[in-house]
Amino acid sequence: MRCVAAVVIVMALLVPAMPAASTVEPVDPCSGNGLVTQSCNGAGKVADGAFRGLLYVGGIAAVSRAEVDAPEGCATCVWTVEVLCKAPLPGEDNQDCQGGDLTCFRQGKEKLLVSLAQGAGPPAQVADYCQGPTEQHPVVAQATFDAEAAARSRDLHPAAPALTHQPPDGAITQLPTYVLVRDTPAALHQGFGLTAAPGLTETVDFAPSSHHWHWGDGSTDQLTASPGGSYPSGDVTHTYTRRGSVSLTETTTYAASYVVHTPDGIDLPRRTTPGDVQGDTAHAALTVREGRAELTTP
Repeated sequence: MRCVAAVVIVMALLVPAMPAASTVEPVDPCSGNGLVTQSCNGAGKVADGAFRGLLYVGGIAAVSRAEVDAPEGCATCVWTVEVLCKAPLPGEDNQDCQGGDLTCFRQGKEKLLVSLAQGAGPPAQVADYCQGPTEQHPVVAQATFDAEAAARSRDLHPAAPALTHQPPDGAITQLPTYVLVRDTPAALHQGFGLTAAPGLTETVDFAPSSHHWHWGDGSTDQLTASPGGSYPSGDVTHTYTRRGSVSLTETTTYAASYVVHTPDGIDLPRRTTPGDVQGDTAHAALTVREGRAELTTP
């Protein structure tokens, strides 16, 4: 159990806390967060680490390539990281290693195996590697990617979109006012470095899912899936009944997804970020003028 616990150390110690603005707790395999098999006992030791979804093992590109090639973007992937051969104790010159390979043992390191099972299929070996005090391979599970993406999405939420209206110089009573919001492309695509392991980066993409309109005249707010449009085809309008000054606002809610980029130049399959993200509120000051009908001679 002495060397098996190193799998926990990799996960717990090499996933530092994020900055104060987006504190994310490291994922502990023994907590059950991301763990498939309940392999922890009262002493907190782990027989092996098994994880669902995405997995990153630092410096082992074969793991990332297997995810890219997996059906359904690795949605049904079950990964197992287990110790095949323990690191030697002082003075120990032999050990009964699984598979009989003593290469890592003779280097004073432990040997680990990464296996992948998809759906109900049997596990298949993807990679094995040595790990020692000077050769660390951080293991990062999807639960950590999800947590960082959700926290950073809240911090990097899109800025207020451009809010326009027609008529452009204000509203007229008893006539529909057409409204429209447009996001800038840069606001919908943002990248940042991950704290989970050196060299990992993540790109978050935001997709508008709903729009909350506050008309400013005491009427009921409106929630739409459409961002609106211009006259005459726009599908979000409001008719003011009294003249005066009003503050029109719109707040967009976004669904987010992310892609993890590895130092090996491999993009892991896209994942949906847990939870919705609310953008900044757009404002427009409107002067509502009274409309009067006039008879004219043809």
